[in-house]
Parts: sequence; C-alpha cells; structure tokens
Amino acid sequence: MKSTKSQTGYWVGFAIAFGFIAWAIARYDFNTVWSSLQSVNYWWIIPTAIIEMILIYIRAVRWRYFLDPIKKVSHYNTTMATAIGFLANMVLPARIGEFLRAWLIGKRESISKSAAMGTVVIERSIDGLSVVVLILIVLLVVDAPEEKQAYWATLKTTGYFVAGFYLTVFTALFLLYKRVHWVERVIDFSINVMPEKYKGQIRELLESFRTGFDVLASGHHMIAITIWSVVFWSIAGGLNIGFFHAFGLRDLPFIATYLVLMGQVIGVMIPSPGFVGPFHAATMAALAFYGVGEELALSMAIVMHATMFITNMIPGIVFLWLEKLSINEIKETAEQEEQ
Repeated sequence: MKSTKSQTGYWVGFAIAFGFIAWAIARYDFNTVWSSLQSVNYWWIIPTAIIEMILIYIRAVRWRYFLDPIKKVSHYNTTMATAIGFLANMVLPARIGEFLRAWLIGKRESISKSAAMGTVVIERSIDGLSVVVLILIVLLVVDAPEEKQAYWATLKTTGYFVAGFYLTVFTALFLLYKRVHWVERVIDFSINVMPEKYKGQIRELLESFRTGFDVLASGHHMIAITIWSVVFWSIAGGLNIGFFHAFGLRDLPFIATYLVLMGQVIGVMIPSPGFVGPFHAATMAALAFYGVGEELALSMAIVMHATMFITNMIPGIVFLWLEKLSINEIKETAEQEEQ
C-alpha cells in the first residue's frame, strides 16, 4: 500500500507533467513542431544515444569509489544497481530510483542499506558541487548581448540560487559527517524526543548512514571521484552538440551546450514522472537565449528528452531481464525503501 507521501508525490508529479502538456498544446503550433521533427538528421542522434548509455556506466564506475570505504564491490553490481535505479527514476516520481539502487547494492553486496544510501546522498551532493562549478563557468564565460540583458539577468539569478542551494546542502551534510558540537546537540535532542523503543534503532540507522560519507576522509578516493566527475560532466555537456547538429543549429557557440545543460539540470530538480515538463521548459528557456524559435526549441526538447528517456530505460530493462525482476517488483521495493 502506498504511503501518503508516495501518493502525494505521484499526484504532484503527474499534475506538473500534464500541466506542461496542456500549456504546450494551447500555446504552440504543433504543425510547425511536427515539421521540425520530420526535418531532423537522426543520424546525429544515434552516437549521442550510445554515449548517453556510456554515461550510466561512468556513473557506476564513480560510485564504486564512494562505496570503497565500506566494501570493495563489483563493477557488475554497481552498474546493475545504477541502471535499474535510473530506469526507476524514469517511470516513477520523486527520484525513488535512488532508494532502489541503494537497496540493490546493499542486498547484492551484503552491506548496510543505510550506509549505501549514505553513499548515494553524498554522491548526489558531489554532483551538486559539480553543478555549482558548471553554473559559475557558464555565467563567467557567456557574454550576453544588450538585447538579452534582462533575460540573462533572470537566468543568472536562477543559476546563483541553485548554486547556493547545492552549497548549502553539501555544507549541511559535511557538518553532519564531522558531527561538530552544535550538530551533535541537535541530533541528540532530536533522538531524545523520540519514543524510547525507537531511540536505539534511530541512532544505529543514523550512524550507519554517516558511514556512507567516509569517502570524504580518503584523499585518493576523492581525487578519483573528482576526475570521473570532470569526465562525466564534460561529456554530458558536449552531448548537446550532437542535438544542435541534428537540428541544423551549427552556428551556436560551444558554451551553448553547457548553458542548455545548466538549464536542464535546474529543470529536473522539479519532480515529475520521467522529468516530463520541467526538462522541456528548461531546455526551451536556455535555447531562447540564443534566439531559437519556440516551436523549434520545443521539438529539440522533445527529441532530447526522448533520447534521455530511452537511453536510461534500455540498460535498466536489460538488467531487469538478467536479474529476473519486473517493473512491479522494483516499484513495490522502491516504495518500501522510500518509506
């Protein structure tokens, strides 16, 4: 049975997705959108899709370094858990796939699922720091023309807000890991107001969760994570060149690929099933900065999203088949883990 939180997540996510679809249908000329989709050079999409699937493997390789302080795990298991987790993120709301991949790696490698979830949280926090660097680079490099200054000011404000959010989250997690004096007092107070029968379990769960942050104390692991993060985000941004060429937008500056990526990263922070709606709106907003027409921008967002959706689904489906699992099983497991 779904929890109230889970049900709320579903309805909010679907409301966002359907709201965007209704808005797009009412606002845009879909005959023009369809014409744009028909004129795409899809040969550019094939290598882009292949590289997007490789990015899942790069994530899995990097995740092993987060898990190393707990236990050395196999490439297969991290790749399997990552692929199935990303599949779940595509078909389920509220990023439930993150809970699922922690559960899968914990079960397969016989490690604490709370500690595994800790590695997922700190991994996502490192991604957040990477996004901060990406945003700062884009904001420093992009030279907005005079007629786009007001629009650019809005993008900059949004970028700075998101950067501040990620820095705040990482700082809070780092303080939790270090357990500075005032953080310990807050944690102890919070635990002490809990029912007596739960205190020991909550403290044990919290300590197990914190072990997932042990990678922060390992210099050589953090160097490897930094290198893989640079590789990942460099490729992720560069992928948009393929989409630009597919739509005949060869004159856009190179930094445009990363401005679009910045917009997409910010967009998918808003929960919706398969990121429908926020991903498209954010992509269109970034492309509008370069004067790309609304219908063309929407058609690009549709192709970009479809490529991301398919490439995140295929590896997960393959591993579901190899592991003899089903979508319903992972859905039930994900909901249980979320609760």
